[in-house]
Amino acid sequence: SFWSYLQRRLKAKGGIRRQHLGLYLAEYAWGYNHCPLSPAEQLREAMKIVRRAQVEGMRLTPRSRASQRHEAADR
Repeated sequence: SFWSYLQRRLKAKGGIRRQHLGLYLAEYAWGYNHCPLSPAEQLREAMKIVRRAQVEGMRLTPRSRASQRHEAADR
């Protein structure tokens, strides 16, 4: 199951920071859902997503809390 897969992966990391948990969950969910693909095919799929995001102007990395507070203050 996904949860046992996730548990194995996180244990192998030896601990992660809480603020990065969302990124790890997204990475491992993607890997779990694309595991039938070879590593080369996974890389091609990931690069397609990155290119599409760049074309659409999407943000691929999380914003820092400081920038989130700054944006909220501007509103």
